[in-house]
Amino acid sequence: MSKDDLLEMANSYNSIYLNNLSAFCARLSCGSLIELCKAVASGQVLNGVAIIRPPGHHAEPHEAGGFCLYNNVAIAARYLQQSHGLKKIFILDWDVHHGNGTQTAFIDDPDVVYCSIHRFDHGAFYPGDPVAAAHTTVGEGPGRGRTINIPWNSSGMGDSEYIYAFNKVIMPILYEFAPDFVLVSAGFDAAKGDHIGQMLVTPAAYGHMTHMLKSLAGGKIILALEGGYNLDSIAVSGLACVKALLNDPIEALDPIRPNSLCVQTIHEVIKVQSRYWKSLPPIYANTEDDLPMDIPAVGMDKVLAIYQENHLRETYGMIKMPRLDGKDRGEFLDNVHCTGELCARTVGTNNTIRPQKSVLVDAMTQYIDYIIGAGNELIDVVVPYLPTTEEEKVMLKDQQSNVLADLWSTLMATSAMEGRRIVVLATGFGCHGLVAFLNEKQKEVPRYLSSVTLVLGDETMPMVTKKLSPWYIENSFVMASDDHPIWERASQKMNSRTGNLLRTERPSERLAETLLYLRKRIFGDIESKLDSLAPFPSSDSESETKIEEATPMELEFPPMQTRSGRLSMQMDRVSKSEASTPERQRQTSSPQMQSAATNLLPTARNGARRGQQSTSRPGSPLLNGSVAGSVPSLVERPTVVGPQRSQPYPQGNNRDSGPSSLNSSPRSTAAVPLRNNGPQNRIVDPNLEGVESKLRPV
Repeated sequence: MSKDDLLEMANSYNSIYLNNLSAFCARLSCGSLIELCKAVASGQVLNGVAIIRPPGHHAEPHEAGGFCLYNNVAIAARYLQQSHGLKKIFILDWDVHHGNGTQTAFIDDPDVVYCSIHRFDHGAFYPGDPVAAAHTTVGEGPGRGRTINIPWNSSGMGDSEYIYAFNKVIMPILYEFAPDFVLVSAGFDAAKGDHIGQMLVTPAAYGHMTHMLKSLAGGKIILALEGGYNLDSIAVSGLACVKALLNDPIEALDPIRPNSLCVQTIHEVIKVQSRYWKSLPPIYANTEDDLPMDIPAVGMDKVLAIYQENHLRETYGMIKMPRLDGKDRGEFLDNVHCTGELCARTVGTNNTIRPQKSVLVDAMTQYIDYIIGAGNELIDVVVPYLPTTEEEKVMLKDQQSNVLADLWSTLMATSAMEGRRIVVLATGFGCHGLVAFLNEKQKEVPRYLSSVTLVLGDETMPMVTKKLSPWYIENSFVMASDDHPIWERASQKMNSRTGNLLRTERPSERLAETLLYLRKRIFGDIESKLDSLAPFPSSDSESETKIEEATPMELEFPPMQTRSGRLSMQMDRVSKSEASTPERQRQTSSPQMQSAATNLLPTARNGARRGQQSTSRPGSPLLNGSVAGSVPSLVERPTVVGPQRSQPYPQGNNRDSGPSSLNSSPRSTAAVPLRNNGPQNRIVDPNLEGVESKLRPV
């Protein structure tokens, strides 16, 4: 054929290049693998490696593609079955691209297991099929469960991630399937140094994977070269595999610590494949997808909501946040969310939960005890669910930022910041929403926030803007586990945009355990920070003038039960003794900080009367000499759908008179400050069965 004819033919396929010798080379490549299979199957050699090109795993039964003309491994598998009577063949494809051709060839074959570990990027990576290469594709007809896809949705996967996949999925299935022969589509474009794959698998990892595979099928294993675009990476990786086949010593691996994306991917793979393989943990059982449409099912989050709502209301007097607007209101505030970790024991054979052996570990209860016990006011914002995909993370971060912005606007509109210390604590994924909010309000937050504490829950590091970084590094505490990737750059100059980084002095673990361990340290850091700040300047007369001139604000607000995933806001009041202190240098120049008039929050706590001096609980010292403020706390937890929406609180008509006590510590855990110059108001909460909640005057 002429060059023009060859080009025209090649262009009719996907990523195919042809010359006059392409057909011969393709037959030679495939025939070489067949000859090697014959030698191993007949016992002439124990195992082998086929260094062949062109590769084959993209070639489908009726169409070439992806540099592949014949599917070498697929043809070899059929040859072994037909010519040597080997029934069960296991094909592992560790090329960085999904082997769409091999999968298609055996999609309904119960005697051939095809397992591919590849880069997926949500279907955007070549060959670009968001369905066929996904973990949810399991085969068809009698071949259901014989197709196993392990798709990475990111570059940068390395030894820990691949070895983790081997230990959790590939090897258990291999031992259960007990193949007669193992074929490996050994592409080395996932190797470190390959600019196409952009993965980080080292020769040592390839050697260990080969060593594990050759323990099956009586050692009958063949590696057939597929892709690879860095000759050096192919050479050293292939050499490591050959050494493993020859029983030469294998280079040691670094400690296996898979990243969170890998762990989540493997979890999703097991959830699908455990339907077909008993060697995998049965995490598939009793999901919504398994239940018929006409069978009622109640989510565990709703069950826990009943406990959560009663506990927060009866123990802390917490109500739903008033006056929070915005499109995300329902998702964040009309539900009651479980913020603890449900430690459930299950029946091993079907994953059914054993309620009598399961507990809810809620580390935030101790934080709320401390904050409220010290006489502080608390706003607790819920992160409604734990995101698992990049799209969910972006969306949830924006939702959190919007909710915090609404809260901020509400507080500013009611002069809530006057004479208060405001402290923010964010945990888990709540850290991302908080930092996004700080960046959005970077002109305002330095004037009103006294301290920001972050307890990171994953391997990412939220960063503030350059403009905000000087303030942020001086007023933040960012807690990262000792094995967080940020410490790998410890020898370099730390970026001030990440804040004041501190080690937790513990490896990464469940967030609840980290929070329990850090509780005393976190409050100690906050107390020290507040002690270092100058008091707000004012006098009693100025405060009384401000109170007399204030205009009452009539509010209608639906109830809020605050709690979760988590962002908490503490608001510290200025005590009477501090208000009478001679004027000192101001912490802020904001006009809204000019007054020592204290805006108190609605309270549902028993015995909280106007002018009554409150005391902290034993062992709960007041922060900053009086009371420390609280801010939104965000912790990652699953969504719990709570009670139906209540009607707005009716405004009470009962009034009395009398001056407010500036040195009485607020004991409220409700969330929004009110501006009111009149006597004491009353509100009635319909959910409290007629029990009236009092509002203290400002």
